[in-house]
Amino acid sequence: MEKIIKNIFVALIFLPTMFACNREEVPFFSTADEIYFSSGMTSYVFNDHGGVKLDTLQIMVRLLGRQADQDRDFMASVAKDVIDTTDSKASKITTATAEHFRILGGKIPANSSTGMLNVEVKYTEEMDDSVFIAYLQLDQGENFPSKHFYVSDNSFKMNITNKLVEPENWFALQVRFGVGPYSTSWFEFIIGVAGSKIPYHYLADYDPVYKKKYPMSYMEASVRLEEVRKALKEYNREHPDKKLTHSDGVKKGEIVIF
Repeated sequence: MEKIIKNIFVALIFLPTMFACNREEVPFFSTADEIYFSSGMTSYVFNDHGGVKLDTLQIMVRLLGRQADQDRDFMASVAKDVIDTTDSKASKITTATAEHFRILGGKIPANSSTGMLNVEVKYTEEMDDSVFIAYLQLDQGENFPSKHFYVSDNSFKMNITNKLVEPENWFALQVRFGVGPYSTSWFEFIIGVAGSKIPYHYLADYDPVYKKKYPMSYMEASVRLEEVRKALKEYNREHPDKKLTHSDGVKKGEIVIF
């Protein structure tokens, strides 16, 4: 019994030391503020902006951490080894060059949790027939030194063109109205019937930045797309041997279902 008590006493002496050693082996987790892209992709189409040749594209960035009482600048660069989650068949290689865009940098304003990355985009004649892609990443810097713990790959895909391309809000149209996968022929049909690109996004109900970019209400979008649904049904009935099909994209050659 005396031996057992002695062993317990010795264990109590060394126990704090054991725990101290274990604590030293646990890596420290940084709680530094960090920033990340609020979405994964955007497209700039020069025809949508009155035919300008030079413009500034703003890409929303969000803050993960504490707001500050002063503006905080940040920078971005072209990303490498990107996993393109928007298109499994994409080359995942930046094809745009300094001839097509220039990263100007961004800012998280004082007492704000959102900011904008500014990118200068430049028109070239090749954009009438081609889409130039740039994959961007946010850089570490003095204001945001974190290694982006929030996501493993927070890269951003930017399309620059003068062609009709998948709009940034297509996913929102899929979720809310079931428009299905994107293709050029399907989007052209929607525009032809609805008279617009359906500038609706569910985030516009909560975010003033999105509200400015997507001013169409849910009800108006519902009415416009119901007209599209009826027109598609009528078109396919009138063309039983040549129904509307996807001209490109993941469903290329297949009949459009809506």
